[in-house]
Amino acid sequence: MKRTSACLTLGLSAAVAFGAVPAAAQTEPANPGIAIPDITGAERSSDEIIDMLSPRGRGIRLHAGDEQPEPSTEENMGQLSASFDSILFELNSAEILPGAMPTLNAIGKALTSEELSAYRFGVFGHTDASGESFYNDDLSQRRALAVRDYLLSNFDIDPARLDARGFGEQRLKDPSNPRSAANRRVELVNLDS
Repeated sequence: MKRTSACLTLGLSAAVAFGAVPAAAQTEPANPGIAIPDITGAERSSDEIIDMLSPRGRGIRLHAGDEQPEPSTEENMGQLSASFDSILFELNSAEILPGAMPTLNAIGKALTSEELSAYRFGVFGHTDASGESFYNDDLSQRRALAVRDYLLSNFDIDPARLDARGFGEQRLKDPSNPRSAANRRVELVNLDS
């Protein structure tokens, strides 16, 4: 038993020493003011999402940790929005990782609720600033479409209610750290608010 345990420990130590750590285990340095996503579950409940996106909850903003709200731009001023850092994808891919499912299911439940069923929503994809801008634009569009497709496939939502758009690296959540994971996110915006 001790020999197996020692071999396992040695094997893991070697993997760490040579950089063979799974991508999910690699972390970026801590950045004060930015909530690092917890991929083990939904970051918000469907009720919290409803409060963030419903006009009845106008003015209510829930932020994880010390996260600061995204600065208002002319295009999104006055619109109700919610940003989701835990909708994660394979590297350079629009394939949604399984850890994102609790968040997507909470969003689907919120969008089919009585409070939100009458509204249209933008599903906006964002990337960090690594890579070429044209590639990031395409990748963010494919990721926004993947989220939209998941919601349409798994919940009774009229396709006309969800508009998928990719913004690439145009709207960084953490502009001081353009390659930060915090910039790779999906945002829902109530287009009728």
